[in-house]
Amino acid sequence: MAPPAFPPEIHSLIIRFATYTPVYFDSPDPQYWPVDGELYSGIAADYTTKKALMLVSRQFRRMSLPYLYEVVEVHKSSNMHRLAEVLDMRSSENTSSGQQNPRKIVHLFVSVLETNDGRGKLAVFNSLGRVLTRCRSLQGFGLLDAAPYTLDTPCDWWISIPKGIRFADWHGSIMACDFAQMIDGISESLMALRISKSPYQTSSPRVSLPRLTHLSILEGIWDH
Repeated sequence: MAPPAFPPEIHSLIIRFATYTPVYFDSPDPQYWPVDGELYSGIAADYTTKKALMLVSRQFRRMSLPYLYEVVEVHKSSNMHRLAEVLDMRSSENTSSGQQNPRKIVHLFVSVLETNDGRGKLAVFNSLGRVLTRCRSLQGFGLLDAAPYTLDTPCDWWISIPKGIRFADWHGSIMACDFAQMIDGISESLMALRISKSPYQTSSPRVSLPRLTHLSILEGIWDH
């Protein structure tokens, strides 16, 4: 006699517990967030388990897919371009079929460490803008820009940051954009914000943050 089949809800619950990835945004207070070299070391996304579940069967692939993209780390320029291509392609496929895209990124952590030149850095941030356009469920966004190139050319990738974001951790360049305007775009939902090493450029320094409960400014921000 075959064992009774579990309903999809039970399978999804098991997958949830088996693949849960703790992120430092689980604590809303930036004083408990890691810094510098430890910035993303605490993120141990179990991609091995998630990918293994994807290979069990079509049913498991369908149930596991949302968890595969739940927490995404990007550390290489090539991976940023590839992620943008995948999300663009899959979103188009789901739109054509009338289905909802299951690839919902909840937490996105990006470190821009190496680029060949200023043009290469601009290309990375343009791809980041494409990725953010597909992140309608994004709750936390961490950015570490340690590339040696700075650009004075305005780049509007930040406009793509979803309105519902709750946690933002910002280290480095803002790509010659208006900082206050950028924060104002996510001000209604932002609960915790940490900033460091960010060139400061603004036409109006006043931003209303009605839901903000935690703010941390490390090493200040300076005029650019």
